[in-house]
Amino acid sequence: MTGSSEARESARTSDRFTHPVSGSTVSGRYELREVVGAGGMATVFRAHDLELDRDVAIKVLREGITDDPDALARFEREARTAAGLSHENIVAVLDRGNDRGRPYIVYEYFGASDLMRVVREDGPLPLDRALSFALQIARGLAFAHRHGCIHRDVKPRNVLVEGTRATTSSGSRACRPRPAPVIAPTSTR
Repeated sequence: MTGSSEARESARTSDRFTHPVSGSTVSGRYELREVVGAGGMATVFRAHDLELDRDVAIKVLREGITDDPDALARFEREARTAAGLSHENIVAVLDRGNDRGRPYIVYEYFGASDLMRVVREDGPLPLDRALSFALQIARGLAFAHRHGCIHRDVKPRNVLVEGTRATTSSGSRACRPRPAPVIAPTSTR
C-alpha cells in the first residue's frame, strides 16, 4: 500500500465504530459489514471473521463509555461470564479484545431476527411456536442460573430467533463467583 492510500485508509476507518464503513476491520481480523443493533453501552455489528471465513456479531463498547471504569468492568465481566456458559439457547462468545482503545466481544452470528421484530412483522405467534420459544428461553436462563448467573434484561429484543431456535443474548448478566468445590474429609481409621 502506498503512503497516500495508507492515509486514505486511516481516515476511512478512524471512526469506524461510530460510522462503520464496509470493509473496515477490527483488530485486523473482523471485517465490519453493517450495524445490527445498538444499546446504551455498545453497538453490535455483523462482521466477517477473515481468519475462519464466517460471519460473527461483534459488540463494541460505545465511544465515551471507555472512560468509565465501572462500564469497562461490566463489559469485561460480560465477556468472561458469557464465555463460560455453553448452551444451545445462549449465544456463544467466540473472542474478545481491544482495538485502538475500544473493547469488543465477538459472538456467534444469527442471521435471523430478534423476537420483538418477529412478533411485530408476523403478529401474534401460534401457541405451539410461542411455547417452544418460551421453553428454549427458560432452558437457557435455567442453565445460566445454575451457574450463578442472572440475565437481568430478558425481553423480546434480547431473544434471537432463527427458524425454530430461540436463543438469549448475553444481556446484562450478574454472576457470583463459583464457590470452590467442597470435598468431604476422608476417615483414616
